[in-house]
Amino acid sequence: MAIQSKTEKFLTPREAAELLGFAEDTVRRYINRKLIKAYKFGNTWAVSESECKRYKAEKRAMGRPKNNFE
Repeated sequence: MAIQSKTEKFLTPREAAELLGFAEDTVRRYINRKLIKAYKFGNTWAVSESECKRYKAEKRAMGRPKNNFE
């Protein structure tokens, strides 16, 4: 269940995992290691959608471009 603010959409670790293509446990591990910034609302962790996109872009920039056959 995503949480929506006026300016940002927050995702549960499961939703963030789907967006990033990881297992949910991997996202939780990255949150604990502070590789992905997350917020705690009560007893629920939430990752902003923009943080997922930032992490994905950063990791893609570090490696080879996908499907580049030039």
